Amino acid sequence: MVKANPMGRRSQIVSATGLISAVTMVSRVLGVVRDSVIAACLGAKHLNDVFQIAFTIPNLARRVLGEGALSAFIVPIITGVRRREGEAAAWRSTANALNLLAAITLAVTIIGCFFAKPLFLFYGGTKYQFSDQPALLALGTSLTRIMFPFLMVMTLIALLMGVLHSLQHFFAPAIGSIILNVVVIGAALVALLLFHPGPERIVYVLSWAVLISVILRFLVLFPPLIRRGFRWQAVFDWREAGFRELVSKMPAALLATIVAQINISVSLNLANWCGEGSVTYLLYSQRLIQLPMALFSTALATALLPQLSSVVADDNRRDLRDLMGFAMRAVFLISLPATIGLMVLGRPIVQFLFQHGAWSAQATQGTALALLYYAVGLVALDAQRIFTPLYYAQKDMMTPVKYSAVAMGVNILLNLALMMTPLSFAGIALASSLGAILNAWLLWWGLTRRFGRDFAGAIGSTLLRALVCALIMGAVCGLGFRVTERALHASGTIAVFGLTFGWIVAGLAVYAVASHVAGLWDRAALKRLLRR
Repeated sequence: MVKANPMGRRSQIVSATGLISAVTMVSRVLGVVRDSVIAACLGAKHLNDVFQIAFTIPNLARRVLGEGALSAFIVPIITGVRRREGEAAAWRSTANALNLLAAITLAVTIIGCFFAKPLFLFYGGTKYQFSDQPALLALGTSLTRIMFPFLMVMTLIALLMGVLHSLQHFFAPAIGSIILNVVVIGAALVALLLFHPGPERIVYVLSWAVLISVILRFLVLFPPLIRRGFRWQAVFDWREAGFRELVSKMPAALLATIVAQINISVSLNLANWCGEGSVTYLLYSQRLIQLPMALFSTALATALLPQLSSVVADDNRRDLRDLMGFAMRAVFLISLPATIGLMVLGRPIVQFLFQHGAWSAQATQGTALALLYYAVGLVALDAQRIFTPLYYAQKDMMTPVKYSAVAMGVNILLNLALMMTPLSFAGIALASSLGAILNAWLLWWGLTRRFGRDFAGAIGSTLLRALVCALIMGAVCGLGFRVTERALHASGTIAVFGLTFGWIVAGLAVYAVASHVAGLWDRAALKRLLRR
């Protein structure tokens, strides 16, 4: 068998990353529009806090299942079955896993809907119980019950996404979030224009739209699967090799989900006690942090996993070093300027995106403050996305879970300590960033023990030079925006947008020039990047 050369692997990763990033960019832009519509309808008040807490379950399912462990470790399992037993066996294994997971998650969904009230309390609603706000508690319980089936459908989606990724097909899985955002935006606008409901009715419209969107997302995956040979089969074989391997990995996925749930539960419950709107501030700023992550690191990690699975299977250390070095340099080059940019231009970005309708200037200030402290951990979060697939490629699901559990414990302690300071809810954002940094360091440390300290090559110089270039960019953008804002007395939405967009473009130009002078890429590479 002819092995792919490193340049060929790089080309495949770049092509897949570009496709995923392009589709994800559309999705995330629509996600910002979705959040902007919700912000204009509900503001940063109790109703939005309640909706955001209830929406945590489907959003967590999307992140942990669709973008995390389950979807990722399906790739080496299906790839292995296809190599050992052929195409027909791989499709039979897929149908078997789909049927069995559907039965399991249906039972979980029934139980979850029955216990909707405890779930809402767990994810952040305890304040409403102890502060005697029965109307908000009842509303949160109803919204949780409506959206909980999202978990079942998203589990099946994660399985099918992994199968498509194993076939190097990335488009259909990537457009799923576009569907969610389009449906939610459309439902909100139609309801507002035709029926003029109050905020209490709007939250129900939004919740049903979330559920409908995930069903549509599930259906979209079938055309490419069918074109590649998938046919549903009435098979329920608990002893089938692929499913047994999948079940053997389930404890890791379950533990990863539990760790994420506990982390979010503690953070949201504590945030709710910091005052009205604090939950909304934190969740809206988190979504802005996830924008550069989704556009680049998540796309890169998704494209990287099939290549890493192949390299690890061949025990090719040279290609592994080449791939990981390439991925880490790319993370530094993109994540560092994104981090600094969000720090210095966070307030005008939030103002332009959300300060409409019921969203106040106070809400903008609160969200921008949380964004500042979440940005501290952006590079670490991106690094996690690159390190974790290497563990999955080795079929090691437990080690990342153990490290994330340690980071979770530190995060909870820091949450309790920092929220008692003048930082209040922003202390929770800072604690999250410090926990992310610890988690990334643990993942790096674990990989160096297995592959040596140079498993990704010499990346320290790239990190230092990219940081210096990003700081230069940040100084130009931050000072330039403040000087022009004062000189022009800019306060309206259009003026703020114009200044923010202008200084973002100027910052990108400064970073491009500085990074070229620092030797981070040559002129030809820069031209190719700009064309992409």
